[in-house]
Amino acid sequence: MRAVAATPGLIGLFSGHDHGATWCYKWDRLVPGMTVAGTGLNLCFGQHSGYGGYGNWIRGARQLRLSADALRRRRWEADTWIRTEKGGVVGRVSLNATYGKDWYPATPNEKTYCPTCNYTVITPGPRRR
Repeated sequence: MRAVAATPGLIGLFSGHDHGATWCYKWDRLVPGMTVAGTGLNLCFGQHSGYGGYGNWIRGARQLRLSADALRRRRWEADTWIRTEKGGVVGRVSLNATYGKDWYPATPNEKTYCPTCNYTVITPGPRRR
């Protein structure tokens, strides 16, 4: 995290995994249990993106919109949202100077179902010969 905090011009760090959570957080202070203070970097998590893993949350992928003009003016901001497999948009936020003070609607806990998926298998192990 020290290298991330020290990277100039970094607007955000974006990650996704196999959970239903969709969130962003402005890391702008020392968080309990950490030794590095945040510098205002936006940390964002994107919800379940594929059919591996566990859970039946709707699949989606985080999308970003950056303005070339804003970047030229050194305004480090971006709009981000999750586009779901059904085409909807959830978790839309503007990562700008007022992020964390603005109000955004809650992301619905929508589920999706794959009739051929086995949701009980988290990660299958290698086959032994």
